[in-house]
Order: sequence, then structure tokens, then C-alpha cells
Amino acid sequence: MRYPAGLRAELDDIEAALARVEGKPFCADEAARLKDRHEKLKRLWAENGQKPLIQEMSRIVERLLRHYHSDFYLHDISYLVANPEAVCVWVLRGTGTDLLPLNPPLREEPWYRAIYDARRWGGGILKTYIVQMSAGVLRETDPDKVRFAPRDAA
Repeated sequence: MRYPAGLRAELDDIEAALARVEGKPFCADEAARLKDRHEKLKRLWAENGQKPLIQEMSRIVERLLRHYHSDFYLHDISYLVANPEAVCVWVLRGTGTDLLPLNPPLREEPWYRAIYDARRWGGGILKTYIVQMSAGVLRETDPDKVRFAPRDAA
């Protein structure tokens, strides 16, 4: 299977790490964790990589990110597939992504706000999008216009 460059680099890094620990004493847990991560990345791409929204997001990731492509290829895709109705703000930095639901459960809302505000005020945001998997929505937005649901909304 053909993988985007950032995903291929992530897979290569995992394979190299696995070669260093596999078969060594006291490294069985780490080897199992690396194998699991490797298989999950490949499976997520095989099952979702041809979806138009994922392809569009992947092109953006490949163009903008320098490091931590697994933020998108593992975490963001996993969340979008598991929560297709969720409307999220997708934050891209040179060193990773954050996918933050706009209407999160109350227990998570302060955490999302804190991450978002740190990214916004820290100057590390390259692009910000609104995304919803089920509707195929990917729309660039102004980081200063993003509003999370009020605390009493959920």
C-alpha cells in the first residue's frame, strides 16, 4: 500500500525502534506497544485513507507539518472515525495537530480551551479549520473566531 510521506516516515521510525528493542530482555512490553501502534496506523489508513475528507486533510498535513504526523494519522483520524457527527476545530502547527471538539463534555471543556488558548496565544498555529466527518466539512477559519460551547450547554 502506498502511504503519504509523513505517515511513511512514522511507520519507518516505528520499525527502526522495534528493531532496537525486539528480542531484548525487559523490552517485550515496548515491542508489543510499537507493533500495536504500527498496525493501528496501517489499519486506519487502509480503512479511511481513501475518504475524500481524510485525503484533503492529509494533503494539508503533508504540506504544513514538519514533525509529529501521527497526531493526524493516528489520533485525529481515530477520533473522527469514532465520532463522525462531532464538530471540531482542527489546529495545525509545524509540530503536530490538535483536534478539539467545539461542544465537548463539560469535564473536558476547560482542558480543550486551555490547549486552544495556549496554541493561539503562543503563536504556533499555522492554520485552523472547522471539521465534521459525517458532513464532509473542512473549512478554514480565523483562530480568533473559534468559540467553544458555553459551560452549561451540555
